[in-house]
This record gives sequence, structure tokens and C-alpha cells, in this order.
Amino acid sequence: MTVTLGTNQYLNGDDFNMMAGFSIPLPVFNRNQGRIHAAERRLSKAENSRRNSEVRITTALNTAYQRLLAAYTAVTTLRKEIIPGAQSAYDATRRGYRLGRFDFLNLLDAQRTLFGVKTQYLRELADYHFQVAELERLIGGALQTNSGTFNK
Repeated sequence: MTVTLGTNQYLNGDDFNMMAGFSIPLPVFNRNQGRIHAAERRLSKAENSRRNSEVRITTALNTAYQRLLAAYTAVTTLRKEIIPGAQSAYDATRRGYRLGRFDFLNLLDAQRTLFGVKTQYLRELADYHFQVAELERLIGGALQTNSGTFNK
């Protein structure tokens, strides 16, 4: 509501008049377009923020899954192929050393290779479990696996 109060002096003489008025805006033609546009901008900003969050979370999930898959592949390969091969090479070298076919340095080299492969397996296994924990953190729950873990 607007209230106005004022005076006027006429040009010929000492005549004055006093004016008073008030006005109340009627929202017949104003359909609150300014606030509607502001609300639409806030909605658009919220939708963009949601989309950005979805992309960021999807990227983080995809990256964590790829790391988990790489760790799983490394652990599986080490457990099923590399460690048994290194173990059989060490066993063969130990038998050959007892029979006099290999010297002590060959036996130590085979043993060092076996221990190095087992150490690498433990590192990869720790990385696998770290990646499982990271993925569970991102999804907010536990992973369900059919094969269990690699704690053999």
C-alpha cells in the first residue's frame, strides 16, 4: 500500500491546494513472474547440481570397479598360475640341489623368486580388499560375492 501527501501552488495568486492519496496494487496483471523465473532458475541449478553429482559418483564407481577387477585378476592369476609354477620350480631346484645337479645359488634364487611371488600375492590381496572396501563405501553397503574372498 502506498500513501501520498503533497501541496501545489497556483501561478496566479496565493492559492494552494493540498493533495492526499493512497493506492493498493491489485495483482490482476502481475502474475508474480519475477519470482516464478527465480524459482525456475533455482530448479535448473538444482537439476544441474544433481546431474553433476550423478556423473561424479558414476565415474567414481566405475573407477573403483575397474580397480577391483584388476586386483581380482592379479590375485587370481598369482594364486592359480604363478605361485604354483614358482613353487614347483623351487621344489625341483631343491630336489636337484639334494642330488647335486644344482648349486646353492640356484636354490637360493628359486627360493627368492618363490618368496617374491608370494609377497606380490599378499600385496595384491591387500589391494583387492582395499578396493572392495572402497566400492562398499561408495555404494553404502556390503558386496555380495558368490566365490567369497581369497583368504586361502
